[in-house]
Amino acid sequence: MSCSSMRCPRRASASSARKRCATALPTTFSPGSSRCHGPLEAVTHAMKATIKRARSGVLGAVLLFALAGCAPDPSDLASSPGTAGTTASTTAATVASTGVVVKINVIDNNFRPQASTAKVGDTVEFTNKGKNDHNVLPQSGTGWGMDTAGFHPGDVYGHVFTAPGVYAFYCSIHGTNKVGMVGTITVTE
Repeated sequence: MSCSSMRCPRRASASSARKRCATALPTTFSPGSSRCHGPLEAVTHAMKATIKRARSGVLGAVLLFALAGCAPDPSDLASSPGTAGTTASTTAATVASTGVVVKINVIDNNFRPQASTAKVGDTVEFTNKGKNDHNVLPQSGTGWGMDTAGFHPGDVYGHVFTAPGVYAFYCSIHGTNKVGMVGTITVTE
């Protein structure tokens, strides 16, 4: 009997399976296995292994490109201190603009500077100098901030704070309201 005319039992010894496969050409024998494989099984097994390797490679490449899209420029790297303190809220009161502009650059994975100081009536201006869309959201409270839909690379968002306090903000695309891309503005009288 040969492998092509009988089914190799799974419990057969390796030496008996090797002997049976040797008499039934063309077949292959896998060392450590008690099964012999015909040419179709060997090709199917090789194709499955190739497909698995290709899937792993494609998955790795997709993951690499996805992560690279959020990577900062090396020149944009800066430390990321935590933000703590109280959060003040803006009011609807009209405050005359002082004409002073406090600039904050929104860079991929960073606000620069992360901590700023302004006076009531100063315009705080956020400029998206990154390669990605961002947003500027208050850590708590409402009445100011810029959502992603309107804050693309090159866009500018300005806000005049009408009350003193510490205003914490963050980009929800690159962190949470506690860690990641966070910053603070301290507004004084």
